[in-house]
Amino acid sequence: MSNSPQYITASEVRRRFGNICRRTLLRWTRDPSKKFPAPIRVGTRCLWDEAEIRTFVAEKMAEATR
Repeated sequence: MSNSPQYITASEVRRRFGNICRRTLLRWTRDPSKKFPAPIRVGTRCLWDEAEIRTFVAEKMAEATR
């Protein structure tokens, strides 16, 4: 197993959150209070570190169960 980060596209991120629209994803990434992982830019594409997305979801789930 490789230790290198695995990146996912905006489309995959949107699917993981219930097929949210592009605008919603943009708002989440621009709102510091959401603490949503920031994408990296590769040319014109935005990519997210899959591990950061998983961590974000786990933290939100933990907050919801408190």
